[in-house]
Amino acid sequence: MILKIDCMSYEEFMNKYDKEHSCCPKCGSKNFSSTLVGYIYNPEKPEEYKDRNSVRCFDCGWRGIRHDMVPAPVKMDKDTILEIYKHIQKRADDYRDKLNKSYSIEREERYSECNTILAMLIGFLNNI
Repeated sequence: MILKIDCMSYEEFMNKYDKEHSCCPKCGSKNFSSTLVGYIYNPEKPEEYKDRNSVRCFDCGWRGIRHDMVPAPVKMDKDTILEIYKHIQKRADDYRDKLNKSYSIEREERYSECNTILAMLIGFLNNI
């Protein structure tokens, strides 16, 4: 009888680990050098794996171990960003409607805050 352990294969685990530890934690760069010592992976205890290879970032000079590196930032396409913008704009419009229906001393300040947030978001989108 063959006992099958339900766990991630070595290749799957290492691909995932590499993605989660691929960038300098100081500047976000992927431009680094690393030693190449092999560390033992136990498929029954993947959370204990720690790549202790020495790493040096060529862009900012950071030094540490591979385990301390961070994942690459998530990149979104323009359509996704536009959908997020539309959602935020709708929420801001709903908030403005609520403010317009009530009178308070802070109403103008909050209305101005909504406009500022939308302007910042538009500026962000224009820089993509």
